[in-house]
Amino acid sequence: WNINEIDVINQRFCVRANVYASWDEDAHNISIQKDSIRYEKSMFAWDPQLRFTNCFERSDDYESWYRVISKNDSSSINPSDLHSSQSQHKAVRVMYCQRIQAWFHEGFELQNFPFDLQHLHIGITSAWDHESVALSFDKQKPTRVSSAALTSQTWEMSDPRLLSYNSDWDADSPPLLSQSTDSASGARYCRAYLAMTISRRPNFILWNVMVIMAMVGFLSFATFALDPADLGDRQACVLTLVLTTVAFKYVTTSMMPEISYVTMMDVVIYSSMLLQACMMICICIVANIDDPDRFYDYCSFVVLGAGW
Repeated sequence: WNINEIDVINQRFCVRANVYASWDEDAHNISIQKDSIRYEKSMFAWDPQLRFTNCFERSDDYESWYRVISKNDSSSINPSDLHSSQSQHKAVRVMYCQRIQAWFHEGFELQNFPFDLQHLHIGITSAWDHESVALSFDKQKPTRVSSAALTSQTWEMSDPRLLSYNSDWDADSPPLLSQSTDSASGARYCRAYLAMTISRRPNFILWNVMVIMAMVGFLSFATFALDPADLGDRQACVLTLVLTTVAFKYVTTSMMPEISYVTMMDVVIYSSMLLQACMMICICIVANIDDPDRFYDYCSFVVLGAGW
């Protein structure tokens, strides 16, 4: 496996991988042509007809091949030996491999951005309905994703999750059966998922956005160093920092997809905006109150500081 690119804005990722499928087959159902040196798709009576559920773009230069192995010792069986007079193979295991490079859709969960954890799902299904085919991951040939599959300054890889009817599945996982309404015939199809787990390295957003926005919030309190009677100067100070906050918000919007919820980064930015809005209201009220001892001004400073 190799993750070539993770595109958060368009909610997709690109993977180059080898996908294996295996099933038991009667050796007599495999038609071997004379002088065949490799197995071809046309030799097999049955085909799993695997599909990717969330793949929307796939490279044309992919490879595929077949192997036949013994169920007893997992040794490879050459086409010329399968039906030979010395052959003792009646039931064998067929292995199908496909090397692909494709883009997959993924709905990223960004509530905790930039401290988010993502599962990049690759969904696999079959054109056969669930009464004919059940998909599960092979425990004898485990699925592996190398820690070197992802080379990124932004993400780091963790152990993957295998989601099928006899693997790691819970109520929050994608459904393992399609809905009958998704098919014109009303059939339901079995699904399995490989979920590659990645976590974001938050330092870039933390130091370049969140810490700076926190500093902008603290700098807003410099307004209270000005005389309450100088309302124009106080307003100019707050409005300058408001424009700074709005500019940061526009910059961070380009980092994110169009989502309908607030992220952790948004909370910091909106908190700074709310602080500045409350500060603007307070200095306007204090400027119109006869307060020679600046009591109300100090109260505003303390309340806003405690809230921040």
